[in-house]
Amino acid sequence: MFTPARLSPRLQLCAWIGLVAFCESVVYGFSFPYFSLRLEQQGLSVSLIGLHAAVGTLGVLLCGRLFPHVIGRCGYQRSTAIAFASALLVLLALLANDDVALSFVLRLLLGMCFAGVWVCTEAWINDVVPDEHRGKVNAAFQALYSFGFFLGPGATYLTGFEGAQPIVFMLLTMGAGLLVLAGLRDRISIAGAAHDGGSRALLGRARGILFVSLLIGLCETAIFALLPVYGVRQGLTTELAVSLLLAYSAGEILIALPIGWLADRMSRQRLLMACALAAALAVFLLLTIAGSRAYAWSIAALAGGLVVSLHNIALIMLGERFRGAELPIVSTAFSMTYALGSAGGSAIGGAAMALLGPAGLPLFIGSSLLVFGGWLAWARRS
Repeated sequence: MFTPARLSPRLQLCAWIGLVAFCESVVYGFSFPYFSLRLEQQGLSVSLIGLHAAVGTLGVLLCGRLFPHVIGRCGYQRSTAIAFASALLVLLALLANDDVALSFVLRLLLGMCFAGVWVCTEAWINDVVPDEHRGKVNAAFQALYSFGFFLGPGATYLTGFEGAQPIVFMLLTMGAGLLVLAGLRDRISIAGAAHDGGSRALLGRARGILFVSLLIGLCETAIFALLPVYGVRQGLTTELAVSLLLAYSAGEILIALPIGWLADRMSRQRLLMACALAAALAVFLLLTIAGSRAYAWSIAALAGGLVVSLHNIALIMLGERFRGAELPIVSTAFSMTYALGSAGGSAIGGAAMALLGPAGLPLFIGSSLLVFGGWLAWARRS
């Protein structure tokens, strides 16, 4: 029977880091429907609700440059704990005050805390995992994070949207992550973060991986935001169109694991190319989902799994190529470029649908992935 004690100390640490990130992902997934529906009940317009959600994603862009310095000074464990403790304080402020204007400020601060946890845990995993297990562990980490994000909205059925209960749920979940952190023994130390000049040269070396992050941020956000709209305009019922997102999320969890296993057994650059081309094909197949329900779910799950696997493979390559004080800098830049792509994804996808009709969404995303996969194939040959 499997027990954590059978793992090496480094793999045990990776398992605990994954549990810490899982706690944050549940709260992150929970926060989107909670804030949106709570503000809707308070009478805010749709545009202000959308702005409120956008404010929550700005955290990594506003304070990303601080993360490498904090990690270099405090280490991964203490830096992650600071992010968790800060999130607890923000949630307590939400519990004490229901003012709408203040909630915009608190949502921004909460987004900064979430961003700190993302950067710290992703870099921490990459720093401690043995290279021979890097693909499997990163895939399991991302699948666990996606599962937590998937569970978060479901928890709203238990807590509702009014009163103290939903905020208490978020407090308890983040508190559980902080308790796990307090019990860890991470003896891996890192050097201080590089100075700005060194950082610029370092990011120049990482520009290929950062471009992948930008592209996947754009593609994932466009699909996640507009897939239900696309489904309805393709003739699906509203219920089936919304269920495509559940299938897409399920694919992110299930397909990431075998792709991670492959990443430890073949060239990761070749796997990135193959996944980009396969993801492009899966996205193009979304044009044909007006048939059976099972077929629509299968294609959405395949697209979700392959698109998120590009993100995972890029993270694996990042950990393979960068070490020590370099890793927090590149990991932060990776998260920031993903956020930049996310900021424009839904807007560009919506513009493509306005210009070309519903087919504009899969045509735009599929073509972007196809060009990227073709560029990787050309780069390998040359």
